[in-house]
Amino acid sequence: RFDSFVDLLYYVSQPDSTQTDIYLYNILTRKNYQLTHTPQSEYSPTPLRNKKNIACVRVDTDGSQHLYTYVNSGNFPVNLTPKNDSVGYYCWVDKSNYALFILGKKITLQLFNIDSNTFDTIAVNVGRCIQKAYGNGNISYTEKLTDSTWTIMQYNILSKEKSVICKSLTGSEDYAWTADRQILSGKDGKLYMFDTTKDEGWKLIADFSKSVGNFYRVAIHPKSKYLAVVAYKGKKP
Repeated sequence: RFDSFVDLLYYVSQPDSTQTDIYLYNILTRKNYQLTHTPQSEYSPTPLRNKKNIACVRVDTDGSQHLYTYVNSGNFPVNLTPKNDSVGYYCWVDKSNYALFILGKKITLQLFNIDSNTFDTIAVNVGRCIQKAYGNGNISYTEKLTDSTWTIMQYNILSKEKSVICKSLTGSEDYAWTADRQILSGKDGKLYMFDTTKDEGWKLIADFSKSVGNFYRVAIHPKSKYLAVVAYKGKKP
């Protein structure tokens, strides 16, 4: 994820093939920095708006998966979900709420309030990509109705109302929002855009198939200055 305040990109790396740590990439200096040095594995690092903390999913040594925060130096971890050991992915919504992808017999999307320590189920059979959407209290997620029919949905944590945004690209569950209400998603090494202010469907906007190759996860700078993708070879992760 990109930092909202400075030109930093947060990511995880596994250089020694044992566990992952959080790293920073400074876009201006083009240098990488290792942020955490832990025996546990961290995933999905996200800088929080208070500028002091980052959130992540941490796989503890007993195999449990929790939502953690660290200070932005990578120290002083705090387990926010000690009563739920199956957090897969998450989205920071506001100072009190996180939307969580919870593993289980059925994958559920749950709203977690850190003040009351409560979990409310929003949807079942969802994808891993959860994002803040345009508008106060709105989040978006992918609903997997069947193996081939996926829909990007919107949920408002204030009104508890759901609405359909659009159909996903076939076989693609990862996406990112731009500042001007467009959704970016990739397939077969190509980048597509869906403009939520219009009804024109997905449009091809860039072809990276001969340079980057296949990619799936997408992140965009809050001011749309930079785009980051996670490329892969072979079978899609």
